[in-house]
Amino acid sequence: LVTALEVYRSIYGNLLVRQDYVVPDDDDRWPQSVRGLPLGDRTRSLRTSGIWIKDNPHRKQELERMGFVFNPRQLEAERLMAYIAHFKALHGHCNIPRGFTVSSNDSAWKEIMAHTEQKQVVRLGQKVHRMRSQRRNMSPKMEQKLQDLGFFWSLRDSIFNDTLHALRIYNDIHGSLKVHRSFVVPSATEDRWPEALRGFALGEKVHKIKYLGTFIKNRPDRQQKLEELGFDIPPRFAVATRGEEDRSTDHNVSGWNKNEEKGREGHVSEEEEDGVAVRTKS
Repeated sequence: LVTALEVYRSIYGNLLVRQDYVVPDDDDRWPQSVRGLPLGDRTRSLRTSGIWIKDNPHRKQELERMGFVFNPRQLEAERLMAYIAHFKALHGHCNIPRGFTVSSNDSAWKEIMAHTEQKQVVRLGQKVHRMRSQRRNMSPKMEQKLQDLGFFWSLRDSIFNDTLHALRIYNDIHGSLKVHRSFVVPSATEDRWPEALRGFALGEKVHKIKYLGTFIKNRPDRQQKLEELGFDIPPRFAVATRGEEDRSTDHNVSGWNKNEEKGREGHVSEEEEDGVAVRTKS
């Protein structure tokens, strides 16, 4: 079993063995001694009944050192992490829309699903949304892994970060931050625009910042980042950072309610997601 798991990890980079996985008989990467082994069923037995490790703590420690996960919830979290990492490898970011699904019929996802998932379709966007809502239950180690991937817990933060990045590039190319509302980052291959931003609706984002205060209401940190680029913050949305202005006045002018915004910070409407480009590398 240990030999089979070691080979599996060397091939797939993880130990997320699907329950019905059987070691192939015709794959030279596997030694003859483990070919035909129902590896998925064996790993399930390890987790559910503790067979082969009950009276042998050294075996359990050996498996844990390999990265084997015994807790089913942690296993699901690790599988989701692998999917997020794969999404980023394909698209260059972790901004997974809530409605995004993956299919085993999709060539870009076929291999990873073949050895980790029994379902034919995975509602990845829904899983990520649920993970965001249950963040308090996540281990610090898992949070760190997500952070290392460049994952944003607030999709609004992620979209604002993309907007800021796109504005810097736009300014370098055009020497101006006056972006027409209809401007969309070109989808065609162009060295000046990274692939992760192609198809990004920058003009619409800038319009919403200027006229609706989207992303910047009561957010002096975001406003400062834009001002450092040379972006003019509309006076009605500007937040006093040194106390010389009454913030409540600013709120009344903008017609914005602080408590309402606080409750919405983690929520992104479909309209706000329109800049999240989801493409598969050809």
